[in-house]
Amino acid sequence: MNGEVPYQAHEYGNGDNEEVVALVAGFNGPLTDLEQAAIDIVHTGRDAVVYTYDKRILLAGQSNLLPEFIETLHEDFTTRTAEYSRHRYGGVSLGGAIAIGMQKKDEHPEHGLYAATGINAAELVMRHHLFRALIMATHCIDIRKMFEKNGHTLGDLKERWQHIQMPPETSFTVVLGGMDYIVQQRKMIRELKSWQEKNDKVRIIRKPWLGHNGTIKWFNNNAATLLEPKLTDS
Repeated sequence: MNGEVPYQAHEYGNGDNEEVVALVAGFNGPLTDLEQAAIDIVHTGRDAVVYTYDKRILLAGQSNLLPEFIETLHEDFTTRTAEYSRHRYGGVSLGGAIAIGMQKKDEHPEHGLYAATGINAAELVMRHHLFRALIMATHCIDIRKMFEKNGHTLGDLKERWQHIQMPPETSFTVVLGGMDYIVQQRKMIRELKSWQEKNDKVRIIRKPWLGHNGTIKWFNNNAATLLEPKLTDS
């Protein structure tokens, strides 16, 4: 493993607009998870770039890949969209954490758009039994053992990824599904409330009957409606 995570950038729009939105797919997520969102955003007079990436970002069990990938995507997006005067970030699931990291690197970002995200990444790979089981079923890999094989513990990963877990100081919306057993709403609401104490520009939208994939689908079909911040409905 050379430390690099392959990715693809899918561009939408004519390049003549002032604002561009980076949308980052979830772990192993296909382009279709965010394609409708990109198309709808273009219809609002903005352009969009959807990023998909290789699943080795987690399956390799290497703690350096995730923070390095955030740097890589931010550099790519900044270079690719240098002519735009306004930049915005969005994403779903793990892609939300990646895009949040990108937003934190931008000095003056527009309102961020996120869904089914916010869970501590270290706890996800080391403690989340359902996520571990899903990875085993779909990829035949024990993700916790992959990180342990490389010498990582929960405490070690939390320390290495602590900056990833810090929320942006600029405004953003998070959509959570009440039936999401990967990013559990009850736990995330407590976390988000603590974020709101430091940043009153954090908006929360709850979708009580949606699971993880359902929340991602909702975001894909409604991202354009989240472009302007609204009061929390939590």
